[in-house]
Amino acid sequence: MNLEKKNSIFFIELHNLMNNPEFRTFYNKYFTVWTNIDTMIMYFKLYEIIEITFYKKFNRNITKKEILFLLNNIIKNNLLRKIVINNYTLFKTTEQKYLTTNNIQYLES
Repeated sequence: MNLEKKNSIFFIELHNLMNNPEFRTFYNKYFTVWTNIDTMIMYFKLYEIIEITFYKKFNRNITKKEILFLLNNIIKNNLLRKIVINNYTLFKTTEQKYLTTNNIQYLES
């Protein structure tokens, strides 16, 4: 696939996403300034690593109730929040695809 085709697909997907009313409401509410945008990306990556870790540990998809509980408690816990922020910072400065950590045992415990 040439670059032009990849760009075309990207822009079609972007168009579809931006025309999704639920996403657009979320976007308008939380993607307002760069610090908020950066925080939202961190939450997206945290959500992703929780999904992956949960599936690896329990061999099933995490429920909405479970992931909301984990997200809330990870962010409320000073140690876990610092781990997330530190690993997100590392993620941003490397070529890693996923937000990973040597401290994954905190999520796996």
